[in-house]
Amino acid sequence: MVASTLLRQFAPYCAGSGDQEASRVPRGWRRIDEAPDVETLLNELDERLGFKIDFSNLYRGEIGLKTSRGVANYRAIQASYQAWRIVDNLDELPSSASVLEIGAGLGRTAYYVMKMGVGRYTIIDLPLTNVSPGCFLGSTLGAHAVALHGETRRTASVKIKGPICSAMTRSILLLLMSTH
Repeated sequence: MVASTLLRQFAPYCAGSGDQEASRVPRGWRRIDEAPDVETLLNELDERLGFKIDFSNLYRGEIGLKTSRGVANYRAIQASYQAWRIVDNLDELPSSASVLEIGAGLGRTAYYVMKMGVGRYTIIDLPLTNVSPGCFLGSTLGAHAVALHGETRRTASVKIKGPICSAMTRSILLLLMSTH
């Protein structure tokens, strides 16, 4: 059941669209035994996304689809899809784009957006909640890539800020995304 559900989450990429109908019956298969091999799907995703997708499992016991690249859990698959949609909707080159996310959870969407080459990513959330993306992104992207609220590292490509900040007033937003 878990494997079937997670395999179907790959459908919007592999079908070539974000169409909900495609996610119900991806690539013509209806039963799990008809599904393509997960490694084949991952290779297709690599081509579509422009980088080798991985699943950073920082926490023991994550439940999901076991792959050669880590455990593909539900949230990681959704975050990589959201990142693809964000980059797909940018009006400029990803390297010069700036994205703001309010309420980033663990920071998986930010992780995949940055892997797709977006230049700047700002997360705004409650101070205590910012600990999670700070730990996750610091571990996966490197401490040099992340600046927490109050830090003055201008070279960090990911900035994690509290709710009262000037991030929204200093620059024009090209895309605002919320998953809630």
